[in-house]
Amino acid sequence: MSVHAPFNFIPLSDQVYIPSWADQISHDVPFSDGVSGKIQLTITAESDIFVRNGQSKDAVDNNFSQVSGRYFIPATSIKGEVRNLMEIMSFGKMNLDTRAKFAQREWNNTDLYTIKDPNVQRKIRCGYLRKEGNAYEIVDHGRPLRISHKAIDDWFEVDLLTSHFSRNSHFDINKTKEVDGQTFDPKTAAFKYHLFKDEDLENLSFTEVRTNTFTYVTCADGGKITGDIVFTGSPDQWKEERGMNAGKYYEFVFPLKGVGCYDLSEKEFEHYEFIYKDSDDWNYWKSHLTDTDKGVPVFFRIEDNQIKRTEDNHIKDFGLALLYKLPYDKTPYELLPQAHKEESTHDLAECIFGYTSRTDSLRGRVQFSNAFSTNAEPSEEVTLVLGTPKASYYPIYIEQKGSNARTGQYQTYNNGRLAGWKRYHVRDGVWQKSLGNENLDSTLTPVRSGATFTGDIVFHNLRPIELGALLSALTFHGKPDLYYHQLGQAKPYGYGRCRYSVTLEGEGLEEPNYYMGHFEYELSDKLGTPWHQSSQIQELFALAGSAVSNDTEEYKYMRLSTEPRVNEFQDAKGGQNGRGDKYYLPRFSELPVEHASGPDSLSEDIKEQIKAQQLEALKAEYNQRLAELDTLSLEEAIRQAEEVLIRLNEKMAHRMDGDIRALYKEFRETFEAKKSALEDLQRQQAEEEARAEKSAARYAAGLEGKLSATKSLNANLTDIKKWLEAVQEQESRKALNEEEVKLIAQVFQESYDTANAKGKKTWKNGSAKRTVAKVLGQDLADEIFGLLSIK
Repeated sequence: MSVHAPFNFIPLSDQVYIPSWADQISHDVPFSDGVSGKIQLTITAESDIFVRNGQSKDAVDNNFSQVSGRYFIPATSIKGEVRNLMEIMSFGKMNLDTRAKFAQREWNNTDLYTIKDPNVQRKIRCGYLRKEGNAYEIVDHGRPLRISHKAIDDWFEVDLLTSHFSRNSHFDINKTKEVDGQTFDPKTAAFKYHLFKDEDLENLSFTEVRTNTFTYVTCADGGKITGDIVFTGSPDQWKEERGMNAGKYYEFVFPLKGVGCYDLSEKEFEHYEFIYKDSDDWNYWKSHLTDTDKGVPVFFRIEDNQIKRTEDNHIKDFGLALLYKLPYDKTPYELLPQAHKEESTHDLAECIFGYTSRTDSLRGRVQFSNAFSTNAEPSEEVTLVLGTPKASYYPIYIEQKGSNARTGQYQTYNNGRLAGWKRYHVRDGVWQKSLGNENLDSTLTPVRSGATFTGDIVFHNLRPIELGALLSALTFHGKPDLYYHQLGQAKPYGYGRCRYSVTLEGEGLEEPNYYMGHFEYELSDKLGTPWHQSSQIQELFALAGSAVSNDTEEYKYMRLSTEPRVNEFQDAKGGQNGRGDKYYLPRFSELPVEHASGPDSLSEDIKEQIKAQQLEALKAEYNQRLAELDTLSLEEAIRQAEEVLIRLNEKMAHRMDGDIRALYKEFRETFEAKKSALEDLQRQQAEEEARAEKSAARYAAGLEGKLSATKSLNANLTDIKKWLEAVQEQESRKALNEEEVKLIAQVFQESYDTANAKGKKTWKNGSAKRTVAKVLGQDLADEIFGLLSIK
């Protein structure tokens, strides 16, 4: 037994390329190296191809898309396919629905499906999910009770459950049933509720029969227990001799009285709704969320299994049956590498095609036209099963560890890593498969291989790297004749295989290889490894260029049937008891077949040219940043210089071309010197400001407050000198006025009068005057001493 599928996966890189100009894109202001023009696109169908008529969104139309008798491929189909290729080729982000969450009911894996354990079942509670305003909650009704089918039939005096779900009946629960113009799956609870549509299942009385894992009851007038009968689905029919594989024989009774209430976040509800979105029972119940006083009956567990409600208690998980689908610990989104979850950054495909996020949006700079055909002819009508394995099947959708496609322990959505980007195998022809079931089969009328479709792609203000990414996605990096695009429906059966050829038109444009070389060089530089040799690119090109045989089961869907023992999905996971070998889907490159080679390098021939352009662009960028520093405040200039140095150090921590590293080193030395000079200037300004503040303080205090007869002559002279500096700054005068001279003379006179004999001597012998003249000048000394009376 092996795991096989008509598709495989391209590994998901931990690295995401984010253009450095992502926040500089404008439709009005062109890039200095921005280019505009048109690409003429010709699509040639290499196999029959089918793109459903998209003229009316709600129309059921099995014809190829056409208008006025002209066949065409809608622009959205081409754009979507090219964008997906670009996301892979440019190491873009994988965008996943955060609401999506998968669940499992693996009976044979109790380590995974823990609620099969009776001890765990004893902790499962029952209640009603309802919506109050915009909020969700589950009202707790305690432990569910059990009641037999026979007891229900006896109470209502009918034979409905026995006649449909007993193995002695002649009813086939594996076939849908038409009842009153409605189609039902007999295995669902919705079918049971329809059988009892004329009976009141609520607010009934019950009496206890026995208790083990659950309490079993039967209907009884005046019983001490009051509650509602709740139906859940039946996977098979029952026999009355209870024992192994006896089948589901009991339904549930929810006690009438609520004992608590638990809030449910919108995110938790969205996960639940995603799990049950295809369930007939959920579609039956969801209208009851708000239009009744109870809501949707559910079974649930409380986190930490605590019954008493506290602020820390919340719902652990819940579902529509006692043994409900158990959600995995993580969503697919949560399993993405961290770089793919950075909402604030935008990858190359988003920058080119546009995006809309919760915080901002960007209009795309490429426009695709519809591609019309002049030679398309309808082929024969075909009926196909267009289903696909559910993404919850982890042996396919989660990357596994092992050898020869076998593993000892599966990785799941609890602990695994996503397998990657999904892509269908290219086939050497078409094949067909139908089940004869109108609910599962799809009928369509493709057009024959050989049809050609032509259209245009107009681009505006793309940088060379961006145009190179677009051309690479269109031409498989310049090899359009070796690799295939895939469009439309029925790709698993070989339909939609086609080739693109392009003609680049526009004034002043280079050859396509020039732009693709730019793109390749940039990605190699940022990834730190040759882009064309990376595992992601090698796997993509192997899948896109290797046509597999339709005769090989290895590239077809696995089989699942209601017939006994036909379940390859279960067989691959170890069989019914789970004890056999465990298989997984290996990478296409790991299979023993001949694989198409990867792309050739287009950057080698223009590497020096690209490098020279990069060096010039870097010089211009950093010289501009350097010049901008002189236009800013000192504080802001120092901050921005520090930012540049941090970014330069981050860049130099990665592998890069030696010349670019040398240029970065030169930039770093220049910005370090500039930052140092700015900081010196900032210190000088701070010192000057401090000195000015002191001068202002001295001026405010006045000369009189500084001078004193008790101070020494030199101390007073120092204060006079500082006062002269202060008045020069505050009043722009260099000399003392008359009042200030008189004040000085008054202080000096008092100093003389109070001096001792030795002190008086310095005033009398001229020593003091000479000291004053040395500091204040001879003229001022003469003026001051001319006012003194020294005897």
